Amino acid sequence: MRQLFKSKRHLFWVVIALLFLLSAGRALWLETRSSLVSNKTVIRIGFGDSRPMGETALRAVAEDYMRLHPDITIEVNRVPHTIYLQYLRTQFTGQTAPDILQISSWFRGVTEMRDRYMLPLTRWLDEPNPYNAGTDIGATPWRKTFLGGLNNQASYSSDLRDYFGVSMMIATVRIFYNQDLLKEITGRTGPPSSFRDLLAMSREIQTYAQAHDHRIVPFAGCQLSAIFVMSPSFCAVNQELYQQLDRRRTLSLDQWDYAKTYLQNDWDFSTPSIRAGYELVRELGTYQKPGFMQLDGGDANFEFTQGRAVMFAAMAGDAVALESQASFGIGAFPIPAPTADDPAYGSSILGPVSELAHLTGFVLGVNKLTAHRKEAIDFLQYLSSHRGNEKFAELSGWLPAVEGAKIPAIAESHRPVLLGYPGRFWGEMNGGGDAKTMFKRNMHLLVSHEGSTEIFCNEMQRSYGPTMSRDLARHARETMRNVSRQESAILGSWQVSRRSADTLPSMAQNRSWTDDHDQLLGAQNRSEAEALQTRYLLWKHPAKSTD
Repeated sequence: MRQLFKSKRHLFWVVIALLFLLSAGRALWLETRSSLVSNKTVIRIGFGDSRPMGETALRAVAEDYMRLHPDITIEVNRVPHTIYLQYLRTQFTGQTAPDILQISSWFRGVTEMRDRYMLPLTRWLDEPNPYNAGTDIGATPWRKTFLGGLNNQASYSSDLRDYFGVSMMIATVRIFYNQDLLKEITGRTGPPSSFRDLLAMSREIQTYAQAHDHRIVPFAGCQLSAIFVMSPSFCAVNQELYQQLDRRRTLSLDQWDYAKTYLQNDWDFSTPSIRAGYELVRELGTYQKPGFMQLDGGDANFEFTQGRAVMFAAMAGDAVALESQASFGIGAFPIPAPTADDPAYGSSILGPVSELAHLTGFVLGVNKLTAHRKEAIDFLQYLSSHRGNEKFAELSGWLPAVEGAKIPAIAESHRPVLLGYPGRFWGEMNGGGDAKTMFKRNMHLLVSHEGSTEIFCNEMQRSYGPTMSRDLARHARETMRNVSRQESAILGSWQVSRRSADTLPSMAQNRSWTDDHDQLLGAQNRSEAEALQTRYLLWKHPAKSTD
C-alpha cells in the first residue's frame, strides 16, 4: 500500500512537471511568434460558432484586409460554441481576451459583460464607414448601412443605451425538408401552402409512420428548433396585445417590458390571446419528437440528415452545412403562421409576422481593454463594408447584413419577410433569467399527452409573477451598479468638455468630447430612471410579485 501511495505521488509530480513544461513551451512559442511579427500589429478575433462556413469566410476577408494593410496580422480563432461563454469570462477575467469578440443577447450577465469589458461603438457608428466610399451608401452613417439599423438585442443594449457590435448576417429561420421522404410519404413535391396545410401534412406523416411502424417524425426535435416552429403562431395571435403593451410606440418590447406590464395587470395567463397562443404551441408540439425540450441542435441535425425526420427548423445559415451532410435533396420554406382568415384564430390577427426584428447574427464587438482599438475598429469597418460583407456572404452562404450587398444563390430563398407586424413576443415574454428556466421546467405540462393548456397556464399564473419579479429586482440592482460605474466616466468627460476650448484646437474635436459627455449623461439618466421605475412597480404590486 505504501509503495502504491509513493507511486501515485510520483505520478502526480510527473504530471505537474509535464504541465509546467507544456506551459513553458507554449509561452516560448508565443514569445517566438511575437518576435517574428514584432513589426506587425496582431489583431486576434475570438468567436463561438458550430458552423465552419463562418470561419472560412472570416479568414478570407481577413486575408484581403491584410493585403491592404501589410503591417497588420489578423488571427481568427473559432471556439466551440458549447464553451464559448466560459471562454469569454475566463479571458476577460485574466485580461487576455482577443481584440474582437462575438457577443450575443442570450449570454447570461450580458449587460455587466458589455459595461465592464466591451467598447461602446456608437460614436463610430454615427459616422460613415470609410470603406464604403464610392458606393451608394458611401455617405450613410455606418449604423444605417445595416438592414434594420442594428436595432437588435445583440448589437444594441437598451440598458446601457449604446451599440456594442456589428452584425455580419441576417439570421432568418426556415423549415428545411427532405424532398425524397416527403414525396414518398405524401406524394407532395413542394412545401405546404399555409399554416393549416402544414398541420395537415404533419398529421399525414405521423399517420404514415404509425401505419408502417416507421420511426419517422414530422419534425426533428430539439428545444430551439421546436421554439422556432411555434413562435410565429404564438406571436400572430398576440399582435393586438403587442400593440396595447407598446406604450412608447417603438415597435420593440423586451423581456422587462413584458414583466412590468404583467405586474401592472395589463396581461396574464388568462388573457384570451395568450391562451390561444399556447393552444397553438400544444398542437405544434405534438408533431415534434417526444422529449424535444431535452435535446439540442446536434441531436436534431443528426436525426434530420439521417432521414428519420421529414422537417427541421433551423437558421437559414445552416443550409450549406445541411446540404453537405445529407444524401437527399433539401428544400426550404418560411415558417407559416395562422392568418387573418383562419377560422379559429383569425379574429385576433392583424397581418403577417415581420422578420425584421430577427435581423441579427454573427455580431462582433471590440474588447474595451485592447491595445489596438483603432486597428480593431478599422477591421470591423472593412469586414462590414459593402465589399467585405458581400464576400463574407458569398463564401459562407449566409444572408448579408449590409444594404445592397449581393445575396448568394443558395440563400436567395431565405430572404427575410420585412413587411408585417412585430413578431418578438414569446421568447421575450419568457425572460432570460430564472423565469426562462421556470418556463422550460414547466413546458412538459403543455406538450405532454397528460398535459393541457389549462394545466400549464394555471401553473404559469402561479409562478410567473414571483419568478419574473426576482429577475426584475436583480436587473434593477445590476442597472444601478452599472450606473455607479459610469459616474467616473461621466465626470471625466464633463471635465474634458469644460476645458476642451483651451486644450483642443479644433471645434470638431470640441464637439466630439461634448457629444460623448451628453450621450453618457443621457444614457445614465435613462438607466437610472428605468431602475427606479422597476423598484417602484415591485413595491406597488406585491400581490403579483410574491408567492
